[in-house]
Order: sequence, then C-alpha cells, then structure tokens
Amino acid sequence: MSLHLRLGLAASAMLSVFAALLILGINTALERHTWAMLEALLKGRMDFLLATTSVDDRGRVQVHHSLLKTRLRLPGSGEYARIFDQKGQLLWRSPSVLGLALPLPPPLRPGQFHYWRDPTGGTALVALSLGIGWNTPAARFPLVFNVAVDASDFYARSRRIQHMATFMIATTVVVALAALLAVLYWGLRPLRKVDQALQALEAGRIKAIPEDQPHEISRLVGRINSLLRQERKLQHRYRDSLENLAHSLKTPLALLRGSLPARRREDDRKQAEYLEHLDRMDQIITHQLQRAGTMGPSTANVQTRLAPILDKLLAALGKVYRDKGVACEQRIADDATFPMDPSDFMELAGNLLDNAFKYCRRRVAVELAGNDREAVLIVEDDGPGIPVGAREAVLERGKRLGSKMEGSGIGLAMVHDIVEIYGGRLEIQDTPLGGTALVVFIPRRPR
Repeated sequence: MSLHLRLGLAASAMLSVFAALLILGINTALERHTWAMLEALLKGRMDFLLATTSVDDRGRVQVHHSLLKTRLRLPGSGEYARIFDQKGQLLWRSPSVLGLALPLPPPLRPGQFHYWRDPTGGTALVALSLGIGWNTPAARFPLVFNVAVDASDFYARSRRIQHMATFMIATTVVVALAALLAVLYWGLRPLRKVDQALQALEAGRIKAIPEDQPHEISRLVGRINSLLRQERKLQHRYRDSLENLAHSLKTPLALLRGSLPARRREDDRKQAEYLEHLDRMDQIITHQLQRAGTMGPSTANVQTRLAPILDKLLAALGKVYRDKGVACEQRIADDATFPMDPSDFMELAGNLLDNAFKYCRRRVAVELAGNDREAVLIVEDDGPGIPVGAREAVLERGKRLGSKMEGSGIGLAMVHDIVEIYGGRLEIQDTPLGGTALVVFIPRRPR
C-alpha cells in the first residue's frame, strides 16, 4: 500500500469518526433541547390552567373559559387540558378534547407530577400531570390536573435542523477531506519525484538523483547518490586493477614464448610442450580476467543502445570474414536498448557474432525480442549447428576450455559467465536458418 493511500485512508477514517460523533452529539443536543422546550410549554400551560380554575365547597370544578387560550377552545387544535379526581373520574375537559380519546393520567398524590410521551410513536402527544390537594373552607379535594400538546411541529423542526446539520457536517467533511488529500498530494510530491528519479536511474536515463529536495529527505538522497558514486568508483577501480594485472601477466608470458625458439633443436619436443602449456596458461588467464572484469548489474540499471555497438562489431567482422561474404540481417530497432553495461554487452555480442560468422555458411541474423520483464537477444546462423546431445555439455563449466567441439570455445564460455552474472540464462536452440540460435535472456531489472 502506498504512503499516499495509507495517509488518505487514515485521514478519511478519522474524519468519518469525527463527523459521526459530531452528528450524534448534535442530534442528542437537539433532542434534549426539544424536550426542554416541551417541558417549559407544558409547565406554562399547567400554570395557566391552575390560574383559571376554581373549586367550590362541594368539589365542583369551574374553569373560566373566557380566560382560556384560544387553542384550548378549538376541537383538535393540538393543545388539551383535563381535570380528574383522585379516582380517575373526569371532572372537566377543554373543548379541544372533544372527539379524542386521550390516555388517562396515572393516580398521583398531591405534589407529585408525571411527564408522558407516547411510547408507541403512533402520536406526537406529550403530557404533564400534576397532583393537587385543593383546599376549600369546607374540605380538601385531591385533584389531578393534566395538560397535553401535539409536539409534531417541534419534532419536525428538530428533524429539519438535524438533517441540515448532518448535510452541513457531511459537506464540511468532504471538503476537508478533499483539502487534506490535496495537502497530502502536495506534501508527498517530493517523494514522488524521488521515486520517478529512482525509476529513471534504474532505466539508465540519469546517473544520480537530483539533490534539490526538502531538508527531510535531502540527506537520504545525498547518501544514495554517495553510495552510487562509491559503487561506480569501486567498479572502475576493480576493472582497472584487473586490466593492470592482465598486462602484468601477459608480458612475462610473451617474453617466455619469445625466448623458446632460441633453444637447441634437440629440445623441440620439450619446446612444443612448453608452448602448449604457455598457450593454455594464456587462455586461462584471459578467460578468468575477462570474467572477473565483467561489470555486472549495478544499482543503477544501465540501458545500452544496441545499434552503435552492433554496427562497429559487424563492420569489424565483415572485414575479418570478407572472403566468406556473410550476409547479416539485423532485426533491431535503432533506439533499442539492452539492460547491460556497454563493455559487457560488447564482450557478449562480440563473442556471439564471432562464433556465428566463424561457423556459418552464408547467413547470420541478430534479433532483439522480449517484454517488460526481460530482454532477449537472439543470434542465428546457417552453419552445421550444435548437436542436441552436446548442448548441455557445451554450457557446462569446466568442459568449455578443453572442448574441441565447434562453437564451444572460450568465447561461448565467456558469454555464459556474463549472462550468469546478470542473473539471466543462455539457451541453444534450433533455427529456421538451419544452424544454431544462441538465445540470451537478461532481466530488465537486476535480481
């Protein structure tokens, strides 16, 4: 999972939780506020009912209708008032109750009160009941006063506010999330640039990562570039040391070979034996030094253009094998590249083409194929080819240097070693030309 996606998901989760908690808190606060308003309304209606009520000595209840609120005088208006005795018998009701069957209040002792909401949700009625001990000069009468209101408008207004608040919070969260993602995209832009630079470095388009980076990652980029420079220096120093060693060994061998003809004729047999050993030593030194000097894949995957190198090799081989009149067909685009150091590719392609020119009859073909994962170089000829039963032996180590089989000399051994160093493989296949196809598979990225 990418860092940008991880931070985006984390921010989305945090904002979603925050929004959910905020909506829950607002809804809870609105519900409490709505109920507090209803409580205040019921208390006001109860106080007004008590103020307009009188009880005579016989316990008869009288309410001054002229002082009642207008809504209490209209049937089904949404505000209702009733008075009961201690046994639950209705003593008085407002005209607004006409035709309605309202729930009975519970029995209450004087001083007790009870709030009621329809638990079924079938209506929006809320009610307040209050127990009163009404004193008259003759007696004391326990009564229960009950007022009720239809809270539909209150609940509808509360829902509208909740919906509006939810919409505003959701919109704010979406905008905040978009802004946060934009900030993350902008903030992580240097890392994306470094990633693009690393891809260009692997592709061989640049030699180092640009160091004009933010302070937090500039030190990391600097150390990566430092490691790359040290790697290149070590590779060049290693190759230079090996070249110096090769020259140091070649010169004494050449002097020994040059001094042998001065020996007496009776030592001709021994001289031939010495020459044979010197030639073998020269071959071994050449092979091992070439193998050790192979650059191999580096941290920055170099992409070598094939056309310039192949043109030079084919021009040189055309001169060497001019008498054979070899026709070489190239199936390679002008801008084609190969994931290998230029000197290593020169060594590999030079040996493959030299074998093809040496053992062909008239035709040689070079082709570059492959896909995004690996590059495939194919060199074909129309020569006698390598027998199927001998192909494994040709590619085995230790059997190449001394083998006399066609195409299995030190050049092919060197090719196999270079391919191995780059994590690839070398195959010998049949070809429509009638001879041998040497196929090199090299991964696009180092393994």
